[in-house]
Amino acid sequence: MTAHVDLDNIRPKRATVYKRVPPDGGYGYVIVAALTLFILSTLVPHACFGLLYGSYLADRGDETSSVTTVASLYSCIYHFSGIISNPLLQIWPKRTIGLIGAAMIFSGNIGTIFITTANHLVITYGIIQGLGIGFLLPAAMTSFNDYFAQRKNFLMGVSQTITAGLTILYPTFMRFLLSQYGFRGAVAILAAINSHVIFTAVSLHPVKWHLKKVIEEETETKTVQDKDAKNETVPSSLNGEDGQLLRKRFSLSPPDNAERMRMARPSVISIGSFTVPVGARDSKKKGFWKSLDFSVLKDPTYYNLIIGVSLGLMAEYNFIAILPSYLSKREYTKEDIAMVLTAYFASDLVGRLLYTTCMALVRMPNRILFLGASIMCVLVRVAFSFSSNYWWVVGIIGSLGALRGFIHTPIVLCIADEYSDKFTSAFTLYMVICGIVAFIVGQVLNVAKYVTQSDEVVIHILTALYVVIVVCWSIELIYKRVKGIKPRSKTTNLGSSH
Repeated sequence: MTAHVDLDNIRPKRATVYKRVPPDGGYGYVIVAALTLFILSTLVPHACFGLLYGSYLADRGDETSSVTTVASLYSCIYHFSGIISNPLLQIWPKRTIGLIGAAMIFSGNIGTIFITTANHLVITYGIIQGLGIGFLLPAAMTSFNDYFAQRKNFLMGVSQTITAGLTILYPTFMRFLLSQYGFRGAVAILAAINSHVIFTAVSLHPVKWHLKKVIEEETETKTVQDKDAKNETVPSSLNGEDGQLLRKRFSLSPPDNAERMRMARPSVISIGSFTVPVGARDSKKKGFWKSLDFSVLKDPTYYNLIIGVSLGLMAEYNFIAILPSYLSKREYTKEDIAMVLTAYFASDLVGRLLYTTCMALVRMPNRILFLGASIMCVLVRVAFSFSSNYWWVVGIIGSLGALRGFIHTPIVLCIADEYSDKFTSAFTLYMVICGIVAFIVGQVLNVAKYVTQSDEVVIHILTALYVVIVVCWSIELIYKRVKGIKPRSKTTNLGSSH
């Protein structure tokens, strides 16, 4: 017998609607630990590249050119691999991409143990490891973005602080390995340390495994009474097509073909006690080329943001690279230079601790923080040129070290704040653009040094890079303020379904 339903005979009830959100903790802490372990295993040792490989290459009469070539190629491959990892992260699980990168990093390290020429180092270190870093880093960063919505700033600060603290100790550790075990023994031990990137890759669980359930809203429901049918609960908030689809279940006549098609594509599904809005699913996987997502490149804000953080990064990296040479020409001893650099890196650690503390107490946009640090860098760099007095230089360089923490730490967070919903594409394309900016800045500095033969001119150019950031970002912020354009809303990226 067909059930008859009296839609007028209903009883109001309350139904709770839940939503799934990033854990902001829980397994997310494992992701933070994995990201920190990855940086400590790969990027921190790279800072000691010259110390580790310089003497070995010097014995073969090829130190300066080989170190420069390998380090530059490594940086180039690492940055430009973003153009490959971008579409791969759209179609494959992040853990798969991470494992590919980890395998390349580890195999490159193993191959480095047996190098006999600089060309071998170009292949094992510059190409294989550079490509591996370019795969694993965006996968790990994207996972970090997926797992946190509210605590990104604080936890990134913690990770960066740990990294900065161990960076200070790494040169001493490297010298110890070389003195005790020789070149190949030291490389073998570093290869064992680098193998921990495999644990980083394995830990990149899909965020959907760890989403937590929170109450979104409570809605009034209506229970339909029928003598021959069980009670059915229909949310009264479902109007229009959604409500009609659910009410079709009580219709005496079968739905027509058009209705069947609509019912086959519901806009609301129930998973356990969750109510989740969905769209029509496309069962076909996208191909490699169709997965290329360049939509962020249509946004002028993206260029201003990415070029700005890239210039800030290059201004800091190149400054600390030429600082020893600059001080040496001013008759600073090796001990004096070592003290200046120690003050710089120790202050960097203090700066990152301060950043972490600030983020735990006050919520501030990372881009504003980066802009403020850039303004301070301009002022301190100008003050640096006023005097060559030893203690003046130590104080100024220490101040720049503290500001370094406020330049480096927010870079990824600036991108996540603006493009959380497209973080994978935004970050991988940032890697590519940063590589282009690094190449251009490097060429400008080389020409300036060749023409002027002055380190001071190079330092002034690096200071000017911060001025460019301040001017361009300030113009954008003022324009948006005048036009009443609201800041981009943060949307939590729940990542892919992998």
